Amino acid sequence: MEPRLWILIQAFAHLLPPGDVIDAGANDGADSSRFARLFGQRTVLAIEPTVASTRHIMKTYVERQGQHNIEVLRAGLGEAEGSANYSALLDHRVGAQVGDYEPGSRSRKHGHVSFPVFTVDRLFANRKLAFAHWDVEGWEDKVLAGAKLTLRRDRPPFVIETHSQVNQRPHDATVAFAAQLNYSMYTIQEKCGHFCCRNHICIPNERVRDFLPVLAGGNRHCYFAKPTPHDGCEPRPTWAQSELNQMKWDHLTELTPWTGPPPLTAASAAAAAAGAGDIAQLRSEVAALRRDDANVKAQLGAIQAGLAALQEQFRPLLQSKGARLRRLARV
Repeated sequence: MEPRLWILIQAFAHLLPPGDVIDAGANDGADSSRFARLFGQRTVLAIEPTVASTRHIMKTYVERQGQHNIEVLRAGLGEAEGSANYSALLDHRVGAQVGDYEPGSRSRKHGHVSFPVFTVDRLFANRKLAFAHWDVEGWEDKVLAGAKLTLRRDRPPFVIETHSQVNQRPHDATVAFAAQLNYSMYTIQEKCGHFCCRNHICIPNERVRDFLPVLAGGNRHCYFAKPTPHDGCEPRPTWAQSELNQMKWDHLTELTPWTGPPPLTAASAAAAAAGAGDIAQLRSEVAALRRDDANVKAQLGAIQAGLAALQEQFRPLLQSKGARLRRLARV
């Protein structure tokens, strides 16, 4: 996962609605593992069609690392239920992408592996969707078409990756689909992949004000702009590791300066004030409990000291009485 995208997801994690998380195009499972740690009690549905990658996710993250909130599904997503296939060559390594596969003589020689295709609406008919990360290699418009009912019902934010120059049609369809469902679509200003690739975050229009402080650059490394069907990006350059470590990507795009967060709505301000009051009350109750605990400990210490004093007071009497009893016994 690209660094800025990961920063963004961590920043708005507390704003997500109730429900589970989809990581479609889970690849080797590294992103699913990050989501499992970040979202804690939520279930992360890792969807990946290749046998090698799904086995790797199960063994590495679920069994060895004990991330049991990862649910692995070997399948693809589409606009209708059915099946598809990929070259068996892709199972020779973990992380192979079905979208990169081009049929040819080698695939005919080695055969194909089939996998089921589901719609998001089918998978989430009886569960809520809180967030989705879709990296589906050209299937973007088909996945969204199969998620229409879920997106209208649960209104989750989602991240989707498109290739606007290499594969223009799915990109245009994704932009149009987001607008049709009353989502605002923002392009994350960093390049990803080997082609003209961008990640986009789609937010329900009714929740844009809540997300805007994060989207606008509350963190100095996160700057966003409304996407266009043609973003004119160049192939990804090779970066020095030091640049990645220091997170200096200003040379990639022209950054949009942040002018500050928007004013809070009356409802948001009231909710914030109520939350602050609840926190203050809880802190007061905790302090009172600590004082009570200190008083009990002090009283217990006084009782123990009194018992020790009584033992010292009566010890000579008990010792003399014991001596007399021993002498009588000898007689």
